[in-house]
Amino acid sequence: MSNVFIPVGGAGGKNRGNSFYISDTAPTAEILGRIITPLPAGVYKKFVTPDGQVVFPSADGGDAVVSMSKEFLKKQAIKTFGIASITNFSLTMYAHRQVRLTWAKPDRGLWSGVHFVFKYGSMPTNENDGFMVYDSADVHYETSRLEERELFVRAYSYVTVKDGRWYDEGKVSAKITVTVSVAR
Repeated sequence: MSNVFIPVGGAGGKNRGNSFYISDTAPTAEILGRIITPLPAGVYKKFVTPDGQVVFPSADGGDAVVSMSKEFLKKQAIKTFGIASITNFSLTMYAHRQVRLTWAKPDRGLWSGVHFVFKYGSMPTNENDGFMVYDSADVHYETSRLEERELFVRAYSYVTVKDGRWYDEGKVSAKITVTVSVAR
């Protein structure tokens, strides 16, 4: 992220301005599962770790911090930069009780692959809500034999990050009725 603006009130009765700019080079630390960065000089309460240590010591009152959860930063990164989604997603019968999935990769944006979730009877509601999942960076997949019933598939595009994956909201989906045979 290039710029983050954080409102800063008039601490201690002094007007410290209406925002605080966090630059690309601002010092950061990870404590208690949060990312922190120091506030500018002012009259604030000092931030100390549970063991009593001051993380960003300062003689001018700049030892207070802004603290943000990793989940907050993740949501802001996804909101700002987005995860690209696949397009032209379709399901077709191609053999006895087998379904072929086809799609096009995004031509721009952040994208590492797509995570498909398969479920009978209703649309999957999250990345794990189904009887089968399949991950791919390709443009097609053919299932093994499935039950003869209505099949719902939701596609969650993702980017791979240091600690795993970040998924999009899964707005791409389709359904098909699995049949015994295919008319040729």
